[in-house]
Amino acid sequence: MQIKRITRIERYRIFRDFTWPEALPNFARFNLIYGWNGVGKTTLSGLFSYLQTKQIMPEGRVEWLIDQRIVSSTNIANEQTPAVRVFNRDTVARSVFESSQGSLPPVYYLGEDSAEKQAQIEQLQAKVIELEKQKTELAGRQSAAVKRFESFCADQARAIKNLLTAQGSEFNTYNAARFKQSASGLFVAPHPRLSSTDVDKFTSIKSASAKEPIAVPSTNYPDFIDLNHQVDQVLGKTVVAATLAELTENPELSVWVRTGLHLHTGEQQKDTCGFCNQIIEPQRLQQLEAHFNDAFERFQVEISALLHEVKATKSFIEKLPLPDKQLLHEHLIANYDSEFQSLKQQTYMVSTMLGNIVKALETKAANPFKKLELRDFLVGGNGERQDTSKLKTFFEIVTTAGSAFSAAVGKNAFENIRSLIQQHNQHCEKFALAQRQARQALEIDEVNKAFESFSKQQDEIESLESQMLAVTIDISEASKTVKQLNIEIRQHSAAADELTNDLISYLGREELKFTTHAGGYNITRNGQPALHLSEGERTAISFIYFLKSLQDSSFNLQQGVVVIDDPISSLDANSIYSAFGFMKARIKDAGQVFVLTHNFTFFRQVTNWFKYTSANKYMLKADVGSDGRTAYLTILDPLLSKYESEYHYLFKTIVDASKLPDGAELAAYYSTANVARRLLETVLAFKLPDKAGDFNKQLEAIVNFDTGKKARIIRFTHSYSHLPGISEPEHDLSILSESKAILTDVLALIRAVDEVHYEKMLAMCN
Repeated sequence: MQIKRITRIERYRIFRDFTWPEALPNFARFNLIYGWNGVGKTTLSGLFSYLQTKQIMPEGRVEWLIDQRIVSSTNIANEQTPAVRVFNRDTVARSVFESSQGSLPPVYYLGEDSAEKQAQIEQLQAKVIELEKQKTELAGRQSAAVKRFESFCADQARAIKNLLTAQGSEFNTYNAARFKQSASGLFVAPHPRLSSTDVDKFTSIKSASAKEPIAVPSTNYPDFIDLNHQVDQVLGKTVVAATLAELTENPELSVWVRTGLHLHTGEQQKDTCGFCNQIIEPQRLQQLEAHFNDAFERFQVEISALLHEVKATKSFIEKLPLPDKQLLHEHLIANYDSEFQSLKQQTYMVSTMLGNIVKALETKAANPFKKLELRDFLVGGNGERQDTSKLKTFFEIVTTAGSAFSAAVGKNAFENIRSLIQQHNQHCEKFALAQRQARQALEIDEVNKAFESFSKQQDEIESLESQMLAVTIDISEASKTVKQLNIEIRQHSAAADELTNDLISYLGREELKFTTHAGGYNITRNGQPALHLSEGERTAISFIYFLKSLQDSSFNLQQGVVVIDDPISSLDANSIYSAFGFMKARIKDAGQVFVLTHNFTFFRQVTNWFKYTSANKYMLKADVGSDGRTAYLTILDPLLSKYESEYHYLFKTIVDASKLPDGAELAAYYSTANVARRLLETVLAFKLPDKAGDFNKQLEAIVNFDTGKKARIIRFTHSYSHLPGISEPEHDLSILSESKAILTDVLALIRAVDEVHYEKMLAMCN
């Protein structure tokens, strides 16, 4: 299998939206990609790493054309891809590390005598692949189940929060974690569901506003059984006295005479009648006083007291001085209103009954010498029995019983009303606690409602986790066996010697040596422990280790893909040639090769090698758009292939940029500051070698050029360039609007330094 092209790169670091141009040739067996630092070489080589590891990319999306198939980064784990090995800056970071021994991981080999063990390894590796597929499938199902479960818990928590949120409520911050905690608690302590009545009650309490206490009615509702008993006793009493028949038989006259007697005796003693002005005979006064004696007066006081009590009760019943229902807490209003209506319905019957009792007592007060019956008054009589028929008796019984029932119902309703008011007052005292308890009860009920689904989803997740654990254990056991078999076939000493020889060949000098130690290597420099490796040494060691791994039995070099990004970082010129020769010898038989570099010397070495192979050459560039830098792959500029120096390409780039039409986009000039600086540094280093390394002093030394233009060149190159590559735009982009004029000044400066050289370079460009 071969990688034909990277058809698309979306939102992956500096590659914002790259599509393979139709005019760009497909990748060949050998491929060279040239680009300066900062244009995305490491990013591009990193894309090949996902083919190597078959891991899902954490950002963006990539599509490769492999043979005739499109392979997407979103489903790479399930795609058939070629074996890939990538070397780049990340490889260096992962490959070389310093422990207390300064060791590296050992290199493993398989000998001929280990064929049987290698066969076992391959069988176990095949088993691990199948188990990994099972694990991936289970992981996908488990991940989906967890996602559903988390979404379910979040939805339930949100609903409960919306239901119970209020000022100062503990549920204002209710979340999925608290829902899970409450639901888990039901496994330990199950709760029954609330009745609809309780739900309405607690909903009313949790939504209620604080209210003021209400005075409980102090007047007691009359006990009609006791009242009837008292009245019956009073009506049945008679006063013992020397009675006068005319007064006994005429109650109205008796009342009139009694009042007159009080007005003519005692302190108001008179001898003549205040009515007829006739002399009152002493004998008549004695008769009247005998009729109205002390027993009579005491009895009248008793009747009067009872009559006052009954009238007050009647007035209370008729007025019903009870608080308005809206003053009560919401959860009590319905019951209060029901009891109030019940009490109100009995008011007429009870008031009528009390009116009859008043009439009975008033009649008795006027007839203290006669026995009367309350039952007769309750049916509208005057206390004297006249009709003793069965029908009359039945009517009296029914009426009396109805009155008693109404009185009992009214009394019960009144007492319930008093109780509800007392509950209201108690609720006022414990309002905050009651609301909190109501919300807690509603929360548990809502959790209870969702508990069955919660339990099922949790069981599903636990089942999948259990299956994954079993598969993981199987993978671990198989991997341990593979590791043990690999240990048994290691050849440490030979590997250490080979690494030492490879490093000598790579660097072209004998300084570093490897020796095996505790599963790794000790590294020495000139016989002494190499405690601190330079960047170039780290790169060299990582690279030879990488090249050695291409010979491992787990990688088929003739069918595999090798990607190498700048393996000569920080090496001197002599080492670059040695490193190139070493690399060429190790990868020339690879199925497909990608070499990426920013070093022109290394670029020329690879170019010369690729002249004799089926190779394609590309260039990696970066432009500035509205959303920042964006990289893209294009055909290699012919100047880079034609000439032996990068200088020719730099000069041509500045000439072309200086001829862009007026009004060209700023992005077209973005890289020119860096190019201009590198071009000038090359020219001035040759012309002014005594000031090499100090760009400002080199420009100052050119006396036959306008000072203002030199200052503008310095500002331009300092603002938008640095030696290794292209910087981020940290300055005002308006400076780029001067690019065309400044680049013309740069060419004029070169002409001022060496006109002959300038003219020949210009001719070369044309």
